[in-house]
Amino acid sequence: MTGLQSQHRVLRRVRALAVLVPPTSLLLAGVCLVWFHLTEGPPTQRVHVRWAATVTATERDHVEREVGLIDGTRFEERTWQYFLRDRSSANIHRLITDPRVEDTFHINRATSRVQLDRPDLSPTFRRWLESDRLGQLGFVILLLTIGMIWWFWQDIARAMREGPGVIGTVFVANTLIFTIGFRALLETSGGVDIDSHLRFARDLDLRHLTAPHFLFQVLVRVLVAVGVSYTDAAVVILGLCYGVMAVLIAREIDSRSLLTWRRALLLIPAMLLASHIFLFTVASHDVYLGYLVPIAYHNPTQQLNKVFATWIMFLSLPTFVAGRAITWRTGMAVGVLCVLSAIAKPSFLIAFLPAVALWEARDLVRLHWMRLFRLAATVGVPSIIVLLWQARIAYGSNAEASIVIAPFAVVNPWQIPVKFSMSLAFPIVVALAAVRTHTWNARIAFIWVFMVVAITISLLLAEGGGRASDGNFMWTAQTATFLAYVESLLFLVSTPLSSWWKRVSWAVFATHVVCGGLWYGLLFTSRWHYFTRI
Repeated sequence: MTGLQSQHRVLRRVRALAVLVPPTSLLLAGVCLVWFHLTEGPPTQRVHVRWAATVTATERDHVEREVGLIDGTRFEERTWQYFLRDRSSANIHRLITDPRVEDTFHINRATSRVQLDRPDLSPTFRRWLESDRLGQLGFVILLLTIGMIWWFWQDIARAMREGPGVIGTVFVANTLIFTIGFRALLETSGGVDIDSHLRFARDLDLRHLTAPHFLFQVLVRVLVAVGVSYTDAAVVILGLCYGVMAVLIAREIDSRSLLTWRRALLLIPAMLLASHIFLFTVASHDVYLGYLVPIAYHNPTQQLNKVFATWIMFLSLPTFVAGRAITWRTGMAVGVLCVLSAIAKPSFLIAFLPAVALWEARDLVRLHWMRLFRLAATVGVPSIIVLLWQARIAYGSNAEASIVIAPFAVVNPWQIPVKFSMSLAFPIVVALAAVRTHTWNARIAFIWVFMVVAITISLLLAEGGGRASDGNFMWTAQTATFLAYVESLLFLVSTPLSSWWKRVSWAVFATHVVCGGLWYGLLFTSRWHYFTRI
């Protein structure tokens, strides 16, 4: 009987693979084609336009708007560089025949197409890219794949249950989504902070550390040691961070017996994509600075920081916050994660420890000494030792930087009411719903205690010396914002609220997701610096 059951299990998995391989292959093919188009094709190629000597600035602006020349920068006296938004043959022909345009470069006048400056590509592949057909083909394949998944959804859902299961599917899907995004960021915008961290990884010497948080660099070096390039190692690690976060959120929902395929495949990716609402400032190309941004793609250590912060919160909230007995096993698990969190990026820990101390202060009054002793021994003392060691490296006598009390050093106080409220709109609405419907609980209360501590640290503290304008303490409030999103979503999914509050909460969350989708879309363009100003 056991052998027969084993054979049936193998047959079910083979059948599941047979059902899943076609849509998965088509999905990957479509994504890859679109990705090549957006990161290697005409959308990333600047064209040169030399204007006639008699053309005025007003006439130049008129032609730019007329033919879709955007993000112009002066290259020479009368030559400007642009991205061409409308790349149709008719529009390019109108541009090259305009009497106000003296000459162009990176435009094929015979075919009226943008000409790629990519001699490393094969001529055939380059012609396909230049024709824009590769991107169109990719979008068509994606639409067909979506239609296939919709039409055969029951068979695909059954195959996923018999194959990788819900958790496995969540891990693979989210890892893939964000791996593609990080690869695009590196290709189109140089990776911003990622490149500097990779330089640190190349020079890493654990005996002579120059930076206090180095876990990302160590992981990169481990992958490089087995033959992976530095860039590919960074992309893999950052993609896996989101796969792990997706699994942590899925398991938390499952612990409440609320995990469904719809929530696994729609709600969890939406949660990880959701970002600040920047629609009011997008026209001024101001979509990052001053906001509490839960997803800062350009910084690799922040992604590891969010993984450990999520994991620690999910372990801490049912025990420390709920007032249950703290066992040595739970305390040691949280303590190990806190130490790893510190060497990944200490931004979360410097707010988490004060928040827990404030929350547990009531035990001093109640004289719960054993509970406090276990918490201090397993979490507090190891974390403080590591933080002090890191402070000595970063701000010791030989360091160029220091910690100073400098309120609003990196944030304009007049922008705080608008930008902070737009960053925290969803958690604020959920908190109001909890108060109005009398469903406020300890988890939501602690998240807001943590949020207040994190914002206070971010606004009051800064670094002196050469890093005064870096704003590194803002990572603390950004981490708290992400955790507030996660906990608010869990509350919304698991708590019965009135239909009005439900609709309002989901509408605000959907706005965050739309902005997060646009934020993610910026990764595939060369305009990341243009909109973020970093």
